[in-house]
Amino acid sequence: MPKVNFIPREERRALLEELQRLTERLGPEEASSELFQSCKNALHTVEETMESLCELGPNGLPPILTLERRETLLNQLTAAGAAGEKYLTDARQSGKRLDEGMPGLISKLQLLLALDLTAVSKYNPEEKGYNVLPIIQESARTRTIDLRGRRHGRLGHMQSSRIPITFLGPNGEARSGVFTKTTRVHNKADFLELVERAAAQCDPAGAAALRGILGSMRENAGRLAALGQPMQHLDQRPVTAEDSDDFFLGRLLAELNKKRNKLQKKALQPADVKSWLQTKGIRTDRISKNAMKTLTDGLNQTINGVAAMLNTYSLELKDGDRLDNRNTAMSAVADLLGAGSLLARSDSMRFLDENGQPVEGTFMNFGKGLDLGAKMERDCRHLNGEPLSNREQKNAALKSIADLQVLDLLCLNVDRHAGNLMYQVDEQGFFKGVEGIDNDSSFGLRDLTVTEMDRMKVMSRSMFDKLQAMTPDMLKFALRGRGLSEAELNAAGKRLETLRGYVRENPEKLRIVEDDAFAELPEEAYKLKAGANQNLFYGALQTVERAARMRVQKKLPFTPYRAKAEGLLEVGATDRKFTVGGAEDLRKRLSLMLRDDANSFRVEDLTNSRGSSGAWERMIDAARGAALVRRELKRRDPDNEAGRDELMVDDPRAAHTLAAYDEAFETLRVNTLAYLQRKQGQRGAASIAELRGKNPYEQARIRYARELLALTEEYQASRKPQRSAEEQREYEDQQGVRQLQDSARERLAALEARRNQEQQGLALQ
Repeated sequence: MPKVNFIPREERRALLEELQRLTERLGPEEASSELFQSCKNALHTVEETMESLCELGPNGLPPILTLERRETLLNQLTAAGAAGEKYLTDARQSGKRLDEGMPGLISKLQLLLALDLTAVSKYNPEEKGYNVLPIIQESARTRTIDLRGRRHGRLGHMQSSRIPITFLGPNGEARSGVFTKTTRVHNKADFLELVERAAAQCDPAGAAALRGILGSMRENAGRLAALGQPMQHLDQRPVTAEDSDDFFLGRLLAELNKKRNKLQKKALQPADVKSWLQTKGIRTDRISKNAMKTLTDGLNQTINGVAAMLNTYSLELKDGDRLDNRNTAMSAVADLLGAGSLLARSDSMRFLDENGQPVEGTFMNFGKGLDLGAKMERDCRHLNGEPLSNREQKNAALKSIADLQVLDLLCLNVDRHAGNLMYQVDEQGFFKGVEGIDNDSSFGLRDLTVTEMDRMKVMSRSMFDKLQAMTPDMLKFALRGRGLSEAELNAAGKRLETLRGYVRENPEKLRIVEDDAFAELPEEAYKLKAGANQNLFYGALQTVERAARMRVQKKLPFTPYRAKAEGLLEVGATDRKFTVGGAEDLRKRLSLMLRDDANSFRVEDLTNSRGSSGAWERMIDAARGAALVRRELKRRDPDNEAGRDELMVDDPRAAHTLAAYDEAFETLRVNTLAYLQRKQGQRGAASIAELRGKNPYEQARIRYARELLALTEEYQASRKPQRSAEEQREYEDQQGVRQLQDSARERLAALEARRNQEQQGLALQ
């Protein structure tokens, strides 16, 4: 067994010792509470079991966590978690803070136990791998990946933090996916900045009117409360004048988005915002036209943001709330329901940057299956012409959709649609299931609506049984430590009660289906299409059937899908985010390099100092050409929008733009390599890495050329995931040809140098 520090064990012991000291200090009144005693006894039981499973035996190893021991520990963890949640609920209702004193300690212990519950739930004694509790517990801790000194690509815009990573898990299993840096809600700061920009275009009266928007909404809430007609939060609390700016800003964005949808517009116009402001008592006659346009443009941009969208769906997020780790919270609920395979797994993670500083974020596995949302034309090749004709696979597929609907309702995932799924098929092309991706638009404070639950026409027997066995305390316990607020945990428990009540009270609306009986159901039993009320069955099955028809109509050859097939990518949601802007970032960096390098040498200085070779000149010309690609594209085709930073790679308009970048950077690579290899031959260096110039000027040129070469390699690495298997083979063939060409050039240069030396020798003679 590898060396393990047993950190979770040490943390748990330290917290339990602190709990004992605090109990003695607070006295019998606190310690005699029935809820506290129940919590303490459950913790003591878990601790005894864990200690027995962590103690090293005669062979120097802890005992194996057998199936029987696993079930015992799971039951004890669940009981301790439920007791802890009851204690915390009582403390909150008594007005106590949950981040200090006894409730604070219980909260910390709950967090550790919740991580243990997840880890032990996923552990299967029959699978190969580590089978002792200390390492299983370690695997549940936040993983830190050391990326110092390593080159890594990026998905999405190249300045983002979506970093594709493959690493080994605790059992040596490879996990491939993408790391997303912590993202938080910043609506409030953005809104206040927008108001100030608009206010700068008004006189003092107009500026005051703009700055008073949230205040007017607050005053209106106070007036309604005084009249006995208060507005309500999503958890039924009355809205008061003391509520935060976060709440009123969320309400503002939600109301404006609702107005935009009602008007059936893609964007609000100044007149629309003006009329809405008037309903809030704002003197719009004092706001200038320019200011109103600035305000409207900014609000349209804010409304389209992720955080605003979540508030539009009434999740009531606050400024500073995290978005990325809602993925991990959904994974925890899926595990609790025994449905972990329904989602692309997400876990908290951090990595060490180039300065050794930890960067917090979330790691999400690449989705498994076909990406029919963004790459239907490519992936439809793996679908049978009749993808739902195999009974066994059809049953599995329909059950997975049914179970995912329940999971999404429980977690209030407001962004589930047919494009946020990966579609799984077998080697014969039969559709057999779905996996949910992009699961961060979830949780929040509101309860489920009847309309949302009415879309769910069927539920599997196993999911029904899981819901009946689960309690709100169990659900809240599983979600501990996932970055959700206490209010969001309580809201999740309330949704569970609402969902269970709906299932019990609506047998005529919701059919409970045996797990192996989905394939016999008629379509009308599970599909629902009634305007905006269509359900996931309709969208997912329509997508699969459309993709199958596309393959047949276009006469594309069927290609069996194998997850590990050569050249076949397992596409994650973030793969779709790669934009032409990535190439544009490199072009900008290249432009900066052409002006000034790291040692304050301008390219002109390097070129003019003591002369320069033809190879150097060709390299610099190629660099200037790559930097001017975007300008040249616009000059050749001024009416086309190709070249914009936000164009997607799979957008047809982006094809010739990327082709131009590919050609420019490849030309730069060839010329840069030719220059460095020429210098390598002149200086007799064993490799380019060991190449040194004969003087400071040549050293600066070589250093500069190496930077250019690294830039071209970064570009090529960023483009690799976008190539099909055929394109990749063609590219590798071309690379082989180029290497032969480079080798031939190198040999010719050596011959030319030798001939020059011989001629110089003859001349001297």
